[in-house]
Amino acid sequence: MLFGEGITASEFHDDALGRALDVIHDADMETLYTALAMSTIQSLKMTAQFDGFLPIHSDTTSLSLYGEYPDQEDMEIVRGYSKDPRPDWKQMLFGMSTVRGVPLCGNVNNGNKDDDSWNLDTLAKLAGLVSEDVHGKPIYIVDAAAVTKDNLAQFHETKTHFISRLPATFSLCEQLKRTAWEKEHAWYELGHMSESVHSATYKIQSFRRERYGQTYRFIAVRSTNLEARKEHKLEDVFV
Repeated sequence: MLFGEGITASEFHDDALGRALDVIHDADMETLYTALAMSTIQSLKMTAQFDGFLPIHSDTTSLSLYGEYPDQEDMEIVRGYSKDPRPDWKQMLFGMSTVRGVPLCGNVNNGNKDDDSWNLDTLAKLAGLVSEDVHGKPIYIVDAAAVTKDNLAQFHETKTHFISRLPATFSLCEQLKRTAWEKEHAWYELGHMSESVHSATYKIQSFRRERYGQTYRFIAVRSTNLEARKEHKLEDVFV
């Protein structure tokens, strides 16, 4: 089933295995894996519901370690931002991109590699492996760590759509929230996002603003759950 008809067990010898490993090494293992993953995703028609778009979810996590690691060549086990949290331990960083839960690419990185640069490297790699004509238009879905000046330039250069949260470090974030609160009539009702009767309802407002010479769409989200927590906090203060 894997190799087709006409292949015998006697052909799987050390020389054949060695040649195969050489070919895989020359092809770059990570690139080969992504190609195989994309072929699988297409064969299973996993993105048919997205109407020509390819949603790629990406994130990192750290693995804390302790002890001495004197012989380090390809990767450094060092202290970095710990997500465990164990800043007193050394660590390595894992990064992965998935499409509907299927790993598209993954790698192990130095313990002090930050999410900003990991997103930048991953986006550049995926842009060369995912073809819009063949696989669909990619949408990079990632947390706020990806929203930096360099990453935004990379998104524009590779013509990649993305969805993320605007970090509070941008003054524009507070400006848009204030504008949304002042335009009470402009909220668009989305309703429930869950079948639970106790689930929150949501409203949104959409804005277009310029950052670093490019225009982006920003969406302010209002949740009834959040409003209830704020009311409770106010009662705690004034009662």
